Amino acid sequence: MNGAWRRFVTLGWRERRLLLALLLTLPVLRIALGRLGYTRTRAAIERWTARYPKRPPNRRDMETAESLAELAKIAGRRGPLAATCLPQALAVHAVLRRRGLDPELRIGVRKADSRFEAHAWVELAGWPLAQPGLDHWPLPIPSPDPPDDPGASPTA
Repeated sequence: MNGAWRRFVTLGWRERRLLLALLLTLPVLRIALGRLGYTRTRAAIERWTARYPKRPPNRRDMETAESLAELAKIAGRRGPLAATCLPQALAVHAVLRRRGLDPELRIGVRKADSRFEAHAWVELAGWPLAQPGLDHWPLPIPSPDPPDDPGASPTA
């Protein structure tokens, strides 16, 4: 039995289920980002999860969210189609919103040596999930709120 399989069977049933769901979801999000772009993919996620009423997280929610973000990293590395931090963050964001929580999707930048690097992550109650040593500066990105009336035009 190889190491990855051994670690998988030691997970609890909830973590296994989440990992399997992420292994299926991340390739879909990666393809959606490539075909639709960030704004349309994010808007679809927001619409899909909007009906769940928001509540503040409790201690167990925070632990579960941290575990979910770690599992997303594993699924991003081990999945059928490798997924970078943005599809991982979108998946975590969507799952937490469906659970009635109000996570923040963050995209940040840093300069390492002479190169520019970008990174995406999720924060819950101001806490960056599964991000030890995070040193990226978050950029202000508006949430793509769908208009109340799809036929309405923006006013100046």
